[in-house]
Amino acid sequence: MARRVFISVLGTGFYKKCKYCKDTFVSSETRFIQQALIEYHNIKSWTDNDRVFILLTDRAKTENWDIADNQKCNKITGEHEDYAGLKHIIEDMSLPAKTEEVRIDDGKNEGETWNIFNTVYNILEEGDELYVDLTHSFRYLPMLILVLSNYAKFMKKVNVAAISYGNYEALDHAENKAPIVDLLPLSILQDWTFAAANFLSNGDVNGLKYLCEKKTSHVLKLAHSQNPDEQNKIDESLKNNAKALKKFTGGLQQFVDSMKFCRGLDIYCPATLDNMTDMPETTFIQPLNPLLDKIKLSMTEFTTEKTAKNCIMAARWCFDKGQYQAAVTMLKEGITTFFCERYGIPINDSHKREIANKAIIKADMRRKKKEHEYISSNDKDFEKLVDIIASDGYIVDDTFLSKYKALEEMRNDFNHAGMRNNPVVPNKLRKNIDECITAMINILNVPKPKAQETAEQERPRLFINLSNHPSAKWSREQLDAAKAYGECMDMPFPNIDPLEDENKISEIADKYVTEILEKAKDCEVTVHVMGEMNLTFNIVRKLQSHGITCVASTSYRITEEMSDGSKKIEFHFKRFRKYE
Repeated sequence: MARRVFISVLGTGFYKKCKYCKDTFVSSETRFIQQALIEYHNIKSWTDNDRVFILLTDRAKTENWDIADNQKCNKITGEHEDYAGLKHIIEDMSLPAKTEEVRIDDGKNEGETWNIFNTVYNILEEGDELYVDLTHSFRYLPMLILVLSNYAKFMKKVNVAAISYGNYEALDHAENKAPIVDLLPLSILQDWTFAAANFLSNGDVNGLKYLCEKKTSHVLKLAHSQNPDEQNKIDESLKNNAKALKKFTGGLQQFVDSMKFCRGLDIYCPATLDNMTDMPETTFIQPLNPLLDKIKLSMTEFTTEKTAKNCIMAARWCFDKGQYQAAVTMLKEGITTFFCERYGIPINDSHKREIANKAIIKADMRRKKKEHEYISSNDKDFEKLVDIIASDGYIVDDTFLSKYKALEEMRNDFNHAGMRNNPVVPNKLRKNIDECITAMINILNVPKPKAQETAEQERPRLFINLSNHPSAKWSREQLDAAKAYGECMDMPFPNIDPLEDENKISEIADKYVTEILEKAKDCEVTVHVMGEMNLTFNIVRKLQSHGITCVASTSYRITEEMSDGSKKIEFHFKRFRKYE
C-alpha cells in the first residue's frame, strides 16, 4: 500500500501562537504550522506505514525542534517564555505514523543545494502520496521543494496531494487566526505545462487527455448526480462546456493515434475532426485555454473531405512532432494515394495501388534510358494504366522522381533499421526527410502549413563560398545560381602544406566546421566547398554529419590553340551540384 508522507521544513524564528484556519477548519492554538497541518490533514488517522518527515538545519534543531528546558528567549522583549519544541509537541500528539527528523544543509552554495535535493528525494518511495508544507522554507527552498516534488512525480510516481503555506503575515489580530493557503495549483500548473509541451513537441496527447478528463469527469458527475444540491452546483453552460471538452479530447486522441500508427484510411478522411470543430473558444479549465489555439492551428491543414492531401500533410505533422519513420511512411503512401485518387483507383485496394507505384518506377526508368529493364505483368489493363500514369505531368518532373527515389531509400533504411552499408546518419536523415516532404508538398500543390511558412520567413538563408575564388569574380550565371541558396558570403579556403599529415587536416577541418555551425544557428546554410581534396573531403563529411548541405561548382572547359603554340583555356560555370 502506498505511504502517505508529510514533509515540512522547520525554521529558526521565534514563533508566536495563533490558530490556523482553512474553510471550516480551525486548528488548536500553536506556535507551529506543522501542528496545525497535522490536524488539518488528519494525520492522527494515518497508519504506522505512513511517515512525518521534519527537515532540520543544525540551527533549526536547537532553536525550534528540541529546546532545553522548554524555554526560549523572545528577542523582542528580552524575556524567556515557555516554548515547547516541535519534537515534544508531536510526541504529545501520539501519532500512529512515525515521525523522523531529517538533517539538511543550510543551502549556502550549489553543493549544499544538491545535498538538500538528494536528501529529500532519497526519503521518498515509489508511489508515495505527498503532503508538503512550505511555510518556513527559507531562501530558495520553497522553489526547490516544489520542483523536487514534481520531479518525483515522474521518477517515483509520487502523487502530490497537498502543498500548503501558513500565512502568518495575514493574521487576523482580533481573532488571532492566520489562513492556510493552498499552493497545490502551482504543482497542477506544472502538470499542464508538461502536458502541453509533450503535445506541441512530440504529439503526445496522453497527459493532456488525462488532465482534461479529471476536470470534466468531476463536473459531469455532479451534473448527473441524483442529489439536487449537487446538481445545483453545475449550471447548464458549465455542463455543456464539459461535454464539448470531453468530445474534443476524445477526437484529439483518435486523431493523434491515426498519425502515430499510420492509419492511412482514417487520415484520408479524418472523421475525428468533426469531434473537434464544436469546441468553444474558451473552457472552464484556465491552463488549457492558451493551448487550444495552438492545437487548432496544428489541425488547420486537414479537412474532413476525402483527399490524399490529408495524408501528405500528415507526413509534415509527424515530422514536426519528431515521428520521423511515421512521416516517411505517410508521405510515401500519401503520394501513392494522390495518384490513385487522380486516376480513379480504389485507395484501399492493395493490388491496384501498385499501379501508381509501378508507374513511378517505369517513368524513372524512361528518364534513365533503362525502360527495357522494366518488368511488366500479364495483366494488360493493369499495364495500360501504368503506362498512362507514367506519362503524368507530375511524375515526369525530374525533381519529383529524384525525391521519390530518395523517399523509397529512406523508407527502406528505416524498415531495415539502418542495418546496411553506409547507413545515413540521423542528422542528415532528418534533413533529407524535411526536404523531401517540402518538395512533394510544392510539387503536388499542397499548401504549406502556416507555422512552417512563418519559420521559413524568419530564418534567413546563407550561401557560404568556401573556396579560393571570391564571389566578386564570379560570372553573372554563377552569381544568379548562388542566389537560389541565399545571401552569398565568402570564406577563403586555406593553403595546405603538402607535407601535413591526416591529423592536422582533420584539425583544420574542425576549425572551419565549428565556424560554419555557429552561423547555422541563425541561418539555413548551404556551403560551396572547393579546394585541396583531403581538406574538402573532411569538411564536407563533417558538415553533412550535422545535416548541412554542401555543393560543388561544375563547369565546362573551352581550349583554344594559339598561333604561338600555347593554349588558351576558359572555364564556364554550369551549375552547383550537391555532394552525395
